[in-house]
Amino acid sequence: MEYQEEVVDSWYDWLDADGTVTGRSGAEDEYYDGLDKPYQARNGPISSVGELEMIKGIRERPAIFSGGVLNPEEKNKKAQVRIQFGLKAFFDIYGETVKINVNSAELEVLLTVPGIDGDSLLANAIIEERRTGANRTTSGDASAESLLFKDWNDLNTRIPGGVPSEAEPFLAYAPQKYFEIAVTGEAGGISHQIKAVAIVEGDRVRYLRWREDP
Repeated sequence: MEYQEEVVDSWYDWLDADGTVTGRSGAEDEYYDGLDKPYQARNGPISSVGELEMIKGIRERPAIFSGGVLNPEEKNKKAQVRIQFGLKAFFDIYGETVKINVNSAELEVLLTVPGIDGDSLLANAIIEERRTGANRTTSGDASAESLLFKDWNDLNTRIPGGVPSEAEPFLAYAPQKYFEIAVTGEAGGISHQIKAVAIVEGDRVRYLRWREDP
């Protein structure tokens, strides 16, 4: 589909520091300056997942980001393309690896891993085992950390029937370090919300992002 090339080219242009349009469908500042409400490309790492909505190709097709009907202008319902999960379900700007953390990934994310893709029974079995630790070879320690999968061998030992080998290069096992926190308070009919992203380093908590909404 043409939109795929447009999204990929524009994504590269949003991140790179030069002013050269990528491929046939990319977009640099000249494109964004021509919008009704102009802005400029980031030309560097994105600061939030929501920023993806500003990129050419995604901004014109909200379903790519949030899920839904990709081509609502299509009158023939049978020809409409529906996206179950948009990019926001799979992307995070924090982290230290491009692999998927099997100890924290949600169902829809696990279903994108080669070897697991489309097998909801297997993905749910992984989630259930990391929640209960029912098939651990050692018992007694009921701490949350003890329930985590330690490595590929541990994962395959604890999941009945194992996990297809195609998945191995795409999985990571480190304990979750990054947390998103949302707190809402209300007094006198007025609510106030704080959203933050924090990283846990040993016994220290460091905030990477903090936003207060009036």
